[in-house]
Amino acid sequence: MVYNECTPIKMTFVFEFGFPFKHRCPPDTPSTFRKQTPFFQARRAQPLRSLFILLCSLMKLLASLALIFATLSLVASAPSPITLRQNDRVVIVGGGPAGVHYASLLVKKGLKKVVLLEALDRVGGKSRTEIDRDGIPHELGTCFLNGVYGPIFDLLNEYDPTNEKFVWALNAPNYVKVLGESIGVADSDPVSNLDYPRYLIRSIALNAPPELQRNANVTELQDLVRFQIGRYIALHYAIFGKYSYGLPPPPKAWSLIDMTAMEFLKRNNLTALEGTLRFSQQQQGYGVLETIPAFYMLWWMHPDQFLKKTNVYSLRKGFQSLWTAVHAAHKNQYKTIFLARATSVSRGNKWNKPRVTYQTKWGDLDTIEADHVVMAVDLSLYAGLVEDLSAEEKQLFQGGDYTASAFLSTLYESDASPIETASVGWFGRMQENGRVSALRNSKLSYLFTNSTDWGDLAKGRQTNLAYQYYSHPLDKVNSTASKAQLDADLKLAGIKNVEVATQLHTNYFPRFTPAGLKKGLLWKIWDIQGQRKTTWIGSSVSFESVLDVVVYNNNLIQYVNVTVPRY
Repeated sequence: MVYNECTPIKMTFVFEFGFPFKHRCPPDTPSTFRKQTPFFQARRAQPLRSLFILLCSLMKLLASLALIFATLSLVASAPSPITLRQNDRVVIVGGGPAGVHYASLLVKKGLKKVVLLEALDRVGGKSRTEIDRDGIPHELGTCFLNGVYGPIFDLLNEYDPTNEKFVWALNAPNYVKVLGESIGVADSDPVSNLDYPRYLIRSIALNAPPELQRNANVTELQDLVRFQIGRYIALHYAIFGKYSYGLPPPPKAWSLIDMTAMEFLKRNNLTALEGTLRFSQQQQGYGVLETIPAFYMLWWMHPDQFLKKTNVYSLRKGFQSLWTAVHAAHKNQYKTIFLARATSVSRGNKWNKPRVTYQTKWGDLDTIEADHVVMAVDLSLYAGLVEDLSAEEKQLFQGGDYTASAFLSTLYESDASPIETASVGWFGRMQENGRVSALRNSKLSYLFTNSTDWGDLAKGRQTNLAYQYYSHPLDKVNSTASKAQLDADLKLAGIKNVEVATQLHTNYFPRFTPAGLKKGLLWKIWDIQGQRKTTWIGSSVSFESVLDVVVYNNNLIQYVNVTVPRY
């Protein structure tokens, strides 16, 4: 038997985020791929199985040793206790997921005078959901959950239980279609595509060791992926130890990861995982594999991403509904001031209390006196709001070690595209600043019933989201050029009669440069939490995901002690 993308085979991989997928090559595979040279010839030999079993045994030993070292690392970097009095006024600057969630934790601790300042007229920050006239949620920001998102599921159960999850069927045939150079065709071809499972198969084939590329059968490919996942997990344990998802401990040796993500994959013979990482890391906006530091790939792709078998999910009411519900549940326990743009923060001294000044919705300035300030904004942009940064804080936040990306989300209506489906991706375009790298039809994913024979749902006018990624901060994005690129790429995809409904342009994934990482800035920020009457939270001190900011808050609140006055 000869295998290529058209051979009617069935595969099961424990692969994307650790869950199995099954694939059968459909009869409508484009002729472009029917003509490709076969990658493999079937054979019965399975040379990787014994190595895989051996690796599993080694992983158990490494995990036991690593747990000891990881525990020591975390204890050594614990911040000092943050002691607040029950009637202390705590002002939180920023009403995104981090700020809203931390406010809920503070009032649960017993604080009576929490004030939340938010520059917009809503909470949720980058978790922005637009509900259309048919009740379909369109996510301009946060999109997905998976099995690692236990803390987010806990919040949903507590605050927003009717916001049900539904499977975003990434591995269903023809649900997600990949186009362009990622599948070996011209970027200008709007029709030729591989669905996501076939894209993964092709990627594994191209990245398999030379001795397997032309001779491996399906079982050997499956073993190769499992073997490399096992190696990845073992390396992860060896580098960081074993720890729950969140801010990793400092690596035992920076030399092991002082490189890009792609260099790490190649150096450690993990390239069979490239395809899945193009989606799970790169398409989420967490950096292009060729340029992002390996540290951030290893952070996001925690071993649990592979080990916890799960689907990918979206939410029926959208992510913004969750943060709105968290806020509403505590609206009588703390004060929220909307349309309040912070202009300066002073932490005071032994004679004066901290003060936060903000511009009101009427344009004038107002000042709140506080006992403690929580900075829940993007510190790569707004650390300078704090007028009295110490020398140490300036080195952390203003030492030139911050960088960021930009994500532009556009919600638009148009005629149906030539290949209308739940999502379309051009993974190779992520390396080209401003290219449309993904489209998402929320209606089709919302109404999916185990078949991508969409019928009339995919006909007529459609509402889609287009995503553009830049590897540099938003203030370096030329808005005129980005609009022109959006128009050009939609036209290239055969999409006509476009009407833009709304857009969200954000500074995205604030992070430290390799130099900043090696200086230990992430852990130094953790160590100074609560000092100088200030707490620092949000994605710019952790990672650009709602999971991370919630986990960070949950860990930090353990160090907050609230004293009750005795009368």
